[in-house]
Amino acid sequence: MPERCDICGRSTRSIALRKNSSKSNLPGVKIYDNGGGTADRYSVFFVEPWMREMACGWFTIGMGSSPYSPQGVCMTSTYNKKPCMTNCGRRISFADLPADCQKVVMDDYLDFYGVKGHPDAKNAVHNFRAVMGLDV
Repeated sequence: MPERCDICGRSTRSIALRKNSSKSNLPGVKIYDNGGGTADRYSVFFVEPWMREMACGWFTIGMGSSPYSPQGVCMTSTYNKKPCMTNCGRRISFADLPADCQKVVMDDYLDFYGVKGHPDAKNAVHNFRAVMGLDV
């Protein structure tokens, strides 16, 4: 295995140490819940530096509890500077999201981790299965 990842530049050793660091959260993702104060109740931030490079900024998702509903809210945006996360409510785990919101997050998460050649690409499905409580 190479010393550094060609895409994110991180040490492959540090990537290996973080792979199974948390089964309740997705690595590289921060999720917030504002308690229903706005239509886009849930805010999801993809925070890994290499993710920001791929997305040309801070990639975020704002969504309500029914993102696939015609009356639901689900939108993405990219910020040039680090967004203020203090106004987004309390931090929650991936498991606390409604099932449809989990699917939205996983679609983008797998897009990021599906990048050919990234050391974590093989573990994206493993991380998904672990977070979902499926056999790993």
